[in-house]
Amino acid sequence: MSSKKTIFFLLFFVGYFSNNAQSLVTGKASLEKLDKSKYVISKSDGISKTIDIQAKNQNLKGVLAVLFEDCNTMRDGIFQTEYFSEKVLIKLVNTYNSCEYAEFSPTSKEIENANSVNADEVKFYGGAILGIRNTTFFDSSENENQSQFGLKFGVLASPRFHGKLQGNLYYSFEASMSFGGDKNYMNAPKTTNFSVNTYRLAIGAEYYFNKNGKINPFLGIGIGLSSDHFNGSYDNKPYKITSGNPIWMPKAGVLYKLPNGKDIGLSIDYIPEYENNLSFPNDGVFIPFIVKSSFLNIGINYYF
Repeated sequence: MSSKKTIFFLLFFVGYFSNNAQSLVTGKASLEKLDKSKYVISKSDGISKTIDIQAKNQNLKGVLAVLFEDCNTMRDGIFQTEYFSEKVLIKLVNTYNSCEYAEFSPTSKEIENANSVNADEVKFYGGAILGIRNTTFFDSSENENQSQFGLKFGVLASPRFHGKLQGNLYYSFEASMSFGGDKNYMNAPKTTNFSVNTYRLAIGAEYYFNKNGKINPFLGIGIGLSSDHFNGSYDNKPYKITSGNPIWMPKAGVLYKLPNGKDIGLSIDYIPEYENNLSFPNDGVFIPFIVKSSFLNIGINYYF
């Protein structure tokens, strides 16, 4: 249907019900009430629109912003309106009638919103870690746990080319460090004690399920490298060894949106068992020493 036919149809519709319509506002824009929830806004240039303030599938904010497009100063207020009532419509039409009219130009808020939609989404975060290291030696099935405490820092990015998935799917880069005190291991084949500090770099992907909500759970996967720094003794022979390994880690967690627009989150990741070959020479004798470790890490993070 052409625009002229659409205008003619709307004018006919308004004229048909004019005997029953209740006039609420007159001016460059007029507001009339048709029934309990339906209203007609008519402009002096012949444009008219019937709206239903109770209709769930009607984008009232968009309709009114287009209808009042020559009043640039009032559109931000339209989009900030949470609930439309007869009183609100009267106020909007009166505001339009007293406006200093001008050709359409985007407001600062509209420019800001457009930039936020078209830009890549990036979040930086930092947090504290409580790690539980599960340790076995050689091919033993006996294990022991050691607590580690540390810090982590990272960045999440959701590129704009993701389209509808932007804000759901993020790519991550994370660096972490965990520190553990000296511990005597009773499950080792010989007298063993050591402290171990662990440094990791990892990249991955995370999917967030409720990007517009206050509570936003996520699942993810990461791969990276771990560098373990051991300092201790085995069979009463001291050593200080650094060992590196590739790692992978499934992760899960939840973010909670704070009043300032930032997030605080709880995350859990698991690193499956990998092997550190700590075999070392001592007084000309090569001493075999194999340590196997897996990790469960719990983190509290602040996203900004």
